[in-house]
Amino acid sequence: TASVEPSPIVDLTMGFPALLRLPGPLQTRFRVATLLLVAPLVGAGVVGAVGAVVSARASSALSAQSDDSAQIESLQGQVQGVALDGMAFIATGQADELSAMRAAERAVESGLERVASLPTLSAGERTGLAGAELAWQGSSTVRNDVETLPPTLSSAIDIGSLADYFSYTISGVSSQL
Repeated sequence: TASVEPSPIVDLTMGFPALLRLPGPLQTRFRVATLLLVAPLVGAGVVGAVGAVVSARASSALSAQSDDSAQIESLQGQVQGVALDGMAFIATGQADELSAMRAAERAVESGLERVASLPTLSAGERTGLAGAELAWQGSSTVRNDVETLPPTLSSAIDIGSLADYFSYTISGVSSQL
């Protein structure tokens, strides 16, 4: 009897477990190999797309938070502008300093409204803003005192005490922000 020697391909596939053996026809083998090569690429693409979506959402949240911080810092600058213009008016008594203080007060009031309308403020920021609004309302008396300042005060002590009280009151507004 003639003996048939197995081909090297058959020997190679016969040694693998059934799960690791490629199917019989060559065209099917190539299809399976292609799927095995493409599957990790598709998985990596899906993971990349999910990462891009998460990154975009995180970026937009950080951007909104940054915008809020910029608005609050701008408001702090406006409050400090009221303090500087008020102190300049107390020191000089000039009408242009008083006009600048009144313009800065209007800017603070609109800034408080603008910041209060931001939808992305955190609970802590809302609490601080509420405190700043109360402090701003409380400072109206001293701001009116400065605005109705007589051209000449009776003494330097009166000017110094008004300036100290004004500075203290306005810094209370700024510290709440």
